[in-house]
Parts: sequence; C-alpha cells; structure tokens
Amino acid sequence: MKEKRVKTPQKQVSFKLADAVFPEQETIFANITNEIEIVGKISFVSDGGNGEKEFAIIDVPGIAMPIIVPKNKIKNLSFDSSQKEHHRFAKAM
Repeated sequence: MKEKRVKTPQKQVSFKLADAVFPEQETIFANITNEIEIVGKISFVSDGGNGEKEFAIIDVPGIAMPIIVPKNKIKNLSFDSSQKEHHRFAKAM
C-alpha cells in the first residue's frame, strides 16, 4: 500500500493522547514544555478584586485535579455555530 499525502490547510484539531500512535505516551510526556496550551472549562472564578488577584479554577478532561490559573492569563476560545446558539440561550436565562 502506497502512502498518500494530502495537502490540507493547517487547522487546530483535538485528539486523545491515548489515541496517539507515535511517539509513545511516555515520550510525549517527557517532551512537554511549559509552553503547552491546555483547554478546559472554568468551574469557578475568585472574587479577588482587580486583575492580578483574580484566579479561575479550571477543569480539564484527562487531568484528575482542577488547575488554578490567574484570570488575566486565560484566553477565550472561539465558538462554533452550535456553541454560539447555546451561549446565546444560556445568557438569556
């Protein structure tokens, strides 16, 4: 069977680490740097006043404990069309 390379535009994707075929998980873990970006859902935001004292507790699928991050370091992700509709509905409630 001949390998076929398909040109596709670069886009962000997601997958489970357990589904990675190469390299092995241990190798991936050993090569993670502090520049990795993690996606999760905010479960709580502190009432710490302004800016630097506000923190968010974030639940991340695949990580067994919540992560606390300064609120000013969090990036909002864009919504797809189905999420926009849900977001509009949730704000109206």
